[in-house]
Amino acid sequence: MPNTRPTGITVCVTGGHLSPAVASVEAFREYHPEWNVFVIGREHAFEGDPTVSEEAAAAGMLGARFYPLRTGRLTRTWTSGTLTSLLKVPLGIAGAFTLLRRHRPDIILSFGGYIALPVVIAGWVLGIPAITHEQASVPGLANRIIGIFAKKILTAFPDTVRAFPAAKTKFIGLPLRSVILHPPLSSDITAGKGPVIYITGGTTGSDSINRLVYPIASRLAARYTVIHQVGRRWINEARRFRNTLRGDKRRRYLVFPYLDAQDHAYILFRMHFLVGRSGANTVYELGVTGKPALLIPLPWSAAGEQQANAGILVRQGSAKSLNQYQLTPEKLISEIIDFSGGIDASLAGARKHRTDWPTGAQLSIVSEIVEYLSFRGGNK
Repeated sequence: MPNTRPTGITVCVTGGHLSPAVASVEAFREYHPEWNVFVIGREHAFEGDPTVSEEAAAAGMLGARFYPLRTGRLTRTWTSGTLTSLLKVPLGIAGAFTLLRRHRPDIILSFGGYIALPVVIAGWVLGIPAITHEQASVPGLANRIIGIFAKKILTAFPDTVRAFPAAKTKFIGLPLRSVILHPPLSSDITAGKGPVIYITGGTTGSDSINRLVYPIASRLAARYTVIHQVGRRWINEARRFRNTLRGDKRRRYLVFPYLDAQDHAYILFRMHFLVGRSGANTVYELGVTGKPALLIPLPWSAAGEQQANAGILVRQGSAKSLNQYQLTPEKLISEIIDFSGGIDASLAGARKHRTDWPTGAQLSIVSEIVEYLSFRGGNK
């Protein structure tokens, strides 16, 4: 159990990776229920879209105050929107400065990305320390900059330690929600007959993957039960498409905007294999649970992050990685059928390496916060 000191502190949680942030806040609630926690994040899932972000919804469910922040993204490539986005970064720093000065947390816990960058920089100006967790196997530009200002850098993958200063960097694994390791035995989601395939584009969904799946959904549903998490932005379109299917095929092709932790863990436990992106959280959960996957890395992920993430599972023999630019619906269904036919070998690779993935990172984060604030004299 993490050290019980200090007490009565305030933690600002920020960043773009939802699941490890939620797992960490759950650990705070269990071991330090007296801690005050607030979240700074995106109000909407996409720029110009009214859809409420998952982090805003999750903060409310966790009993944490949520404060929206608008800022720009840092990118290594130049597009027509790059300049506009860059001009928003100073506005994001100013907004973060105002929020932090008003609520004055003892420490910032960053989960990286463009939304965390102005918060960490503003905290540095105000003398508020930051601990950051790097989820990806290859850090993006924003996270490398955050690493300059952070007092401590924690990583999900052992090789990532080399990307940051050794003196303040430590490998701990990825914070996991307890339900991932202890999934429910039942769910309101009724899986039909046949093997279950879980298709997901991550928290916000993937329009690119959705459009590859729709034309082959009928044929997939003839062989499998398909759980398709499409994202809140595209759920109405997905429901309209599903309604064109008939009989058993409609019952075996299920669409959801987003699966909460309970349903996600249940499907992860129940599924035959996953088809989807290779974000750090997806890859880590597959590793921990010993599940096979057919992965479609996001082609434009920062520094080839998702390709590198997918490579970890490919090397352990539990996954195959597909190039999105070479995929068509026909090619995808062919890959799914082939992968399903050789699933025993992939499952053996997944199970063999389950113990390679640490499962206590959320407790390590609690301990790191306690240790830093105790050493610094941060106990109120």
